[in-house]
Formats: sequence, structure tokens, C-alpha cells
Amino acid sequence: MAINFQVMTENQKNEYGKYVPDWEALKAGASCEEEKEYIEKIIAQDERWKSKGRGEFVGFAFNMVYITKQSCGHFEIFQDQLAAKGITKEMLNMDNFAGLTARELQNIVDSARLKKKGTTAGEPATA
Repeated sequence: MAINFQVMTENQKNEYGKYVPDWEALKAGASCEEEKEYIEKIIAQDERWKSKGRGEFVGFAFNMVYITKQSCGHFEIFQDQLAAKGITKEMLNMDNFAGLTARELQNIVDSARLKKKGTTAGEPATA
């Protein structure tokens, strides 16, 4: 299954300095009707947000988004999973993984962990 992704440019940043995808381009790259419906739900959620006077879609911290079908059957944007863990693009640049399968990408996201600075994996530091 192909992965629907988009690399965003600096021109796609909103007033908050966050990236906002070209939703129509993502819809055009959808692999099936179900994925298009998922993207349309995101667009509708953004419209509801705006209609309540809350401004635009807040946006993404990273310049790349992946939309893939999860093993449970629903679609998800990977960007949210990394951000929820507090992982920035500087920490884990998903641009480097373009072209991997959905399972490989999910394994990367699942394995990503924040590590306190100066900690080791139980090994004494050596000079």
C-alpha cells in the first residue's frame, strides 16, 4: 500500500509558525475512498474550529505528514503521534524515512522515546 505523504515548505506555515498541509493535494493522493473521508473529516474539524472564532488550524511542528491506515483499520496522521510524545523534528526527522511501508513507519514512531540528557543504557561512560 502506498503512503500518502506531503513535504511542506516554509510558505505553508501559518501565523503560529506551524505547517499546514495542502489538504486537497492529500485528498488527491488518497489510496481509497475511506482515506479521502478521513481527510475530509480533518478539513471539517478545521472549519468548525474557525466557525467558533478560534482561528485557523493550529498546524504541525514538522514539515512532513504521513497518512496511513492503522492495523485497527482507521487512518491516522503520524505527525500527531510524535508530537504527543514531545518529539520534535530536530529529534527525529521523519523526512529521512520517506518511502518506507506503513508498518515500518509505525514501528519507528512506536519505538521513539525521549531520553534524559546524560543518561546511559546502563553502561558506564568511557573516555
